[in-house]
Amino acid sequence: MTWPLVQDRPVGSRLPREVVECHLAHDDPERFSAASLTSFAQNTLGTWTAAGFLNGRVRKIRSAPAPPAPKPTLLDDLEKLSGNAQLLELYNRYDELVGLSQDWTRTAQALAKRLPTWTKLNELLRHAANLGPGAALQAEAAAIVSQRGVLADPDPVLPLLDQTVTLLRQALGAKLDDYRAAFQEQQTLLHSDADWLRLSEAQRDELIALHHLTPLDELPLGTPEQLQDALDACDLDHWVSRIQALPSRFEAARHAAVQRLKPNVVRVTLPRRTLNDEAELKHWLAEVEALLSEQLKQGPVAL
Repeated sequence: MTWPLVQDRPVGSRLPREVVECHLAHDDPERFSAASLTSFAQNTLGTWTAAGFLNGRVRKIRSAPAPPAPKPTLLDDLEKLSGNAQLLELYNRYDELVGLSQDWTRTAQALAKRLPTWTKLNELLRHAANLGPGAALQAEAAAIVSQRGVLADPDPVLPLLDQTVTLLRQALGAKLDDYRAAFQEQQTLLHSDADWLRLSEAQRDELIALHHLTPLDELPLGTPEQLQDALDACDLDHWVSRIQALPSRFEAARHAAVQRLKPNVVRVTLPRRTLNDEAELKHWLAEVEALLSEQLKQGPVAL
């Protein structure tokens, strides 16, 4: 029984798969294989996610935005009876039971419509955590959880999802623009390099493919699902890293071109210094000259 594990988890906290595995294996550690435990734990988390008590595609977060489950005293009263007395009470309170059933059905149908939007919102909010407006959006989502207001009227979830989508689409769009600008700059430098231009077109194409220097494809971001897929594949922080890595990738391709033309070329890394005055500059230049002169005795040098 995993309900206590979910029930006792504070709202907003994560429920890792490993915790569920330990819970399932507690009474008999040798009963299940590691693979079976992982499968059972994933299925369990999926079940509680579908029920609305957890949200998140990968990271499962305890959530309780839905109204509390009804606890009608009618059912307790019926359970206390038996036999003909219970049948008579069922007959006498038939209309009340039907009304409760209809209310519960309407609530379940409303939850089925809104919980997917709520889940999508929380998945996207994870990507907005480090953005300025992200804190305010997180606070609004937390208020829905604390008030168990996912079924409130008017719908508080969809407008919040729309705001989050707009924020993330703009942020990701800016990262993509930065990447394309940096890529274009490095590509222009490479295409103006004398050694690069001496290669045949086939050789250049081979190095471009080898160093993954193809332009960025257009990413579809029109729907929340497309936006989430794009961010799950490469989040905002990772785009920063990809932009920063572009000069190194293009330089590696340029050096590979030089090696194709001059197989005995030696790549030399210049000593790094913080220069404070002209005297230090002259000393560094002398050090670099000595280093390069020594390397040139062995063959061509690439910097």
